[in-house]
Amino acid sequence: MKRVLFLCGREGSYVRNRILLAEFRENYIVDDICSERKGFAGRHLSVLWSFLKRVRQLKSYEFVFVGFYGFFLVPLVRIFYRRRLIFDAFVSTFDTLDSEDSKFKQLGPLGPLAQLL
Repeated sequence: MKRVLFLCGREGSYVRNRILLAEFRENYIVDDICSERKGFAGRHLSVLWSFLKRVRQLKSYEFVFVGFYGFFLVPLVRIFYRRRLIFDAFVSTFDTLDSEDSKFKQLGPLGPLAQLL
């Protein structure tokens, strides 16, 4: 059976990542790098650190899958992994932050400009 590396920028227990992981496990041997930390920065740094520790093993994977909220992971992964990279870009950062945290509502009329981020 072929091996896949699964990374995610959101918690592995987040519903979208959990469903995708379950589906991949039905057809592949999956090594996952996810973090359950609550903070954005800590979670991403934890995932990146774990990824960098596996750089020597990258040739053994059929492909690398970057799951939900992996926008900031993709550029670094691409530096070290030049083969098949699949990215789940399900929703924009604006939609995620706006609907879950209402961060941009605090910006008032400037909120729509944050979509350009």
